[in-house]
Amino acid sequence: MSKYVPIFQQYAPTPPKLYDLEELCERSGVIEVRLAREEKDRLHLTFSDHLGFRKAGESDALVSLAAIAATSQAGRSFYLVEDSDYVRWFVAQSHGIQRAESLRHITIVTIDDVIDVISLSLPSVTVP
Repeated sequence: MSKYVPIFQQYAPTPPKLYDLEELCERSGVIEVRLAREEKDRLHLTFSDHLGFRKAGESDALVSLAAIAATSQAGRSFYLVEDSDYVRWFVAQSHGIQRAESLRHITIVTIDDVIDVISLSLPSVTVP
């Protein structure tokens, strides 16, 4: 089972309050995730070396949300996923060209969505 480890906690208030997805776009091989909590509380994540991503509505990601609750702290916005089912699937799809140990699976949980990104490194995070 995948294990979800909270990351980027410096951007998460206590008690945690989820961000809302403002924009998700892929442009010139770069994924940008723009998040907002309140009018002036924004966060941008940029994945410059992503290999794949998926997005599901909260009600369509119940298995992922249950795994987060079972292995970590529910209610957080950002997780690094260890022993990832998604990475295993991705490696199998490439017939082993990609190696699981070189991939990072990041999960972003927003108010209404769950976004998973497979990348070679962690994203850059900016506060606009």
